[in-house]
Formats: sequence, C-alpha cells, structure tokens
Amino acid sequence: MYAGKKSQEIILGSGIFLITIGIALICLFVLDIQPNMLITIPCAVMLLGAVFLFLAYIRKKVVWLFFLGFFLASGGVFSLIICFGSFNYSMTHLWPVLVILCGLSYCGAYFHVFHRFSIPSVVPSLVLIGFGGFLLCFSLGIIQIPFRKFISRFWPLFLVLLGIVFIIIYAYMQHTDMSGKSENEVIADGNGDD
Repeated sequence: MYAGKKSQEIILGSGIFLITIGIALICLFVLDIQPNMLITIPCAVMLLGAVFLFLAYIRKKVVWLFFLGFFLASGGVFSLIICFGSFNYSMTHLWPVLVILCGLSYCGAYFHVFHRFSIPSVVPSLVLIGFGGFLLCFSLGIIQIPFRKFISRFWPLFLVLLGIVFIIIYAYMQHTDMSGKSENEVIADGNGDD
C-alpha cells in the first residue's frame, strides 16, 4: 500500500514538474524569447508554485500550501504573459491583478480542500478581488483622480464597506445558529417520544 502511494506521488510530482519546464521551454524555443532576468524570475516563481502544489497534494488538508501553490503558479504565468508584451500595459500598470489572483487563489484553495464555499473563504477572497479591481481602476486611469486624493476624500466609504462585511458575517452566524438549534430541537423531540 505504501509503495502505491509513493509511486502516485512520484507521478504527480513528475507531471507538475514537466508542465512547468514545458511552459519555460515554450517561452525559449517556440516564442523565441531570449532568456533574461525578466523571463527567469516568472519561471522560477512558477516552479516554486509547482513545488507548493506538489507538497499540498501530498499533505491533503493544508489550505495555505494550496493557496501558495495556486498563487505562485498563476502569478508566474501572469508575469510571463506580461513579459511577452501581449498587453499594451506593463507590470507597473497591471500589478493589481496579482491582488485579484491572491483572492481567487485563496477561495480556490479553500474550496479544493473542503469541497465547499463558506464565509471564511468567500469574504476575504471577495475583499481581495474587490480591492484589486479598485486598485486596477486607478492603475489603468479609469478613475482619473490620484489615489491619495481619493482616499483622503472618500475614506468613510471604507467604514461603510466594513460595516456591510460585519453584517454579512452576523447574518451568516445567525443562520448557522438557527440551523443548529433546529437540528437539536428535532433530536430533543425525537428523544421525548420514547
């Protein structure tokens, strides 16, 4: 039984490693990109993400390993796409996408481990995705005023958003308390009939 599990881990590790090396070699040979630090760093980040994903699949219920694996792998791929010059913007304009990827990675890691979404996974993920989208609007010039001026003028908006988050958490806690009470009442009623 142990040898079977070990061989599965070797196959998984080999697959993740081959995918990562294959993407790097496609950059070098097919796309004819000359190796330099701008290409080497995203490939190294992607490889590190692959290592964390491998470790996460070996240790099944570790959310932070899946999160680091998903985030580093997707961040490395995104950085490679930026290095190809596929967009009219550079990383100095598109860095908030990494914040969005962070939110997506956390939600995906939590779902991958627990096979469900819950408030502890969705709220931080939505906050990161929303914050990344907000920063992206400034970075791409969609919102024309400088970020500092916006913050100094509209900082109470963040209090409103934080209050909404707290109300959502309260509603979720009330919902879970009510469902727990109804199950206990059914059990108590069932015991009284004996």
